[in-house]
Amino acid sequence: MVCQPRGKPLSRLRKTRSRALSCPSYCTANLLDICHHYPREPHQLARAWRTRLIYQTNLRTSYMAGRWETLQKFPYLQYQHRTVDNPRENHKALDDKIIATRDPWWDTHYPPNGWMCRCTVNGISEARLRAMRGENAEPDTAPPDDPNDPPPEWRYHVGKAARSMAAAERFGQKVVQLPPAWRKAALDDAQKRQVDWFKDFPGFIDRAVSEIAEGKPRSVGAVTPVAFMPDQVWEQLAAGETIGGYKFEPKRVTPLIASSDRALYHALRGGQKWAGREAALQAVIAEVRNLPEWANHPDTLWFLNKSPFQLVLARKLDDTHYMTVPISIDGIDHKAKEKVKLNWLHTFEVETRATMGHLWALDDRWESP
Repeated sequence: MVCQPRGKPLSRLRKTRSRALSCPSYCTANLLDICHHYPREPHQLARAWRTRLIYQTNLRTSYMAGRWETLQKFPYLQYQHRTVDNPRENHKALDDKIIATRDPWWDTHYPPNGWMCRCTVNGISEARLRAMRGENAEPDTAPPDDPNDPPPEWRYHVGKAARSMAAAERFGQKVVQLPPAWRKAALDDAQKRQVDWFKDFPGFIDRAVSEIAEGKPRSVGAVTPVAFMPDQVWEQLAAGETIGGYKFEPKRVTPLIASSDRALYHALRGGQKWAGREAALQAVIAEVRNLPEWANHPDTLWFLNKSPFQLVLARKLDDTHYMTVPISIDGIDHKAKEKVKLNWLHTFEVETRATMGHLWALDDRWESP
C-alpha cells in the first residue's frame, strides 16, 4: 500500500503517484469487481480513480486497525454493513450479526474485507447483548467459511496483522533456513524484544481464566503464538540426541510454539487436578502468562518426554515444586480450528523433582533425582 504523507491532501498524493499508477499492469482483475459495484466511477480506471482507491484503502485499513485496540476488549463484535448504491450482497447478509470476538471467523472477515469495503464493527458487552436480544441471548454462530470470500488478498485481520499466527509461522519457517549464527541471532532478538506476535498471549490466558470463573467458557478453537524455542533447544531436536544420551529421530521443526484456547481451557479445568490446590493453580497461571518471556530466560529448563514424545518447559516455583509445560512437537492440535503442523502447548502441571525423573534433560544444569 502507499501511505499518505502526514498533512498532505489527496491531490498531492494523486500528483506524486501518477507516474507509478500509469503502469497498465496495475489494473488487475480485482479492480473489475470494484467497477461492478461502483458503475458511476470512470470505467477507464483513470489515474484519479486509482489514486482514490489507494487513498481510501489506506484510510480504512488504518482506521480499523486502530479501532481493534479498543474492540478486542469486548466479548462480542457486531458486523455493520454500510449502505452504498450497489452493495455487495455477501457483505449485506452479515449486517447485525453478533459473533464472539475470539472466533477465528474474524481473522478473515474483520473489515475492511474487500476493495472499497466500508463495513465496520461495534463492540458488544454481555449487558448490551442481553438488552438487545433478551436475558438468555447467545451470540450468532459464525457463517461457514468460503475460500473465495473474502478474496485472497483480503483474507486477513488488519488489526492483528502484526501479531498474527501467519506472520509468526513465516518467521519460524524462514529462520531455520539461516546459517547457525544468524539463526541464533534472529531467535534471540525476536525473544528479547518480545515482538508483537506474542503480546496477545497474556490476554488469551486472562480471558480463559475469567470465563471459567464466571461459568461461561467460550472456547472457539482460536490460536495464538506463544514463543520461539531457544536456538540450543532447536539444535538438539535437529540433532536427534539429548544431553543425557537419549537418541531419537531428528526433528528439524519450526521453532514456533503456539496454543489454542481449547488447550488452555482443558488445562485450567483439569477435573480433580486442581481440587484443593487453588494456590498452586494461581502460581502456575502467573508463570504461564509470562511464557513468551520465560522461553528464553536463563532460569528456564528444557526436557524431552519419551512417551508421549514431547518437549517440556520447566520453571521452578519454590524449593520443591516446578511448573512444567508439555509441548507437542511438530503436530496438529485437533482442538484448534487452524489445522497446521506446529509445536503446540498441551497443558501445564505442578511437579516435583521426583515426578520429573522420567524426563531427559536438554540442559546440563539439571541433575536427575
